[in-house]
Amino acid sequence: MNIIKNAITEETAELATKRAIELLGQDVWNSSRDVWSKELLYGTSGKVLISKLDSDIRKLVLDDISDQLPYYNDLTANFHVGLAESGIAMHNDAGHRFGATIYLNKVWHQDFGGLFLWIEDENNPTRLKGYIPEYKSMVLNDEGQDHMVTRVAPKLSEIRLTIQIFGN
Repeated sequence: MNIIKNAITEETAELATKRAIELLGQDVWNSSRDVWSKELLYGTSGKVLISKLDSDIRKLVLDDISDQLPYYNDLTANFHVGLAESGIAMHNDAGHRFGATIYLNKVWHQDFGGLFLWIEDENNPTRLKGYIPEYKSMVLNDEGQDHMVTRVAPKLSEIRLTIQIFGN
């Protein structure tokens, strides 16, 4: 698992965040409850809202991170809005060359939940590593490591805002 600090510029982060917030009132979102497999939803009761990045934001993001990504033929990029009690069960991004998450919350405290956990050594799967989301950072999984996102705190008024990218 690679963690890249300041993966995107301040300008890209601000424009992406503004666009995601603008989209929240529009009918452009899917719900994790409707499109993800049951295995990804295990242990959660909230929803992650999912919407495609428009071409302008997608271009800004990819311009910022293209030198950090492995080779790919095709790429999907979505906003993910983690609501209270949402999370993602342990999985390994099977079927994708890589997965990447870019964090857009300026402040995220460990008590908010929504922490990124992964198994560094598959020979020792009971030992997890963790990462508290940091603004403009990117977690890149290009080795198919098992990982998860802990449940977002139940009464949290914040949303957990990320950009999720999959390369094929």
